[in-house]
Amino acid sequence: MNQGVRAAVIAIKDESILLVRHVHPMTAEEWWVPPGGALEDTDDSIQACAAREVTEETGLIPVVGRLVYVREFRETDRNTRWVELYFLADELGGILTAEHLT
Repeated sequence: MNQGVRAAVIAIKDESILLVRHVHPMTAEEWWVPPGGALEDTDDSIQACAAREVTEETGLIPVVGRLVYVREFRETDRNTRWVELYFLADELGGILTAEHLT
């Protein structure tokens, strides 16, 4: 079984939470999750991974704060066990955009 690490950021402002919409390419199933993704070899840390993913997915630049939630799950179709770490955003800068997404 493969193993992976994902990092995500929970950003709350004015009682709203930042979520990213995903659509399955084959089934058109839709779901919303906090911005995040897999740790890459070029990431200096898990917090850096979380910040990079937020910027890639939203255009926003977070100040990544404390760890607030850990989730473990198995993705059976990829035979991968994941550990997912959620960090609180202390601040968000930049401009919200989806221009870079395909």
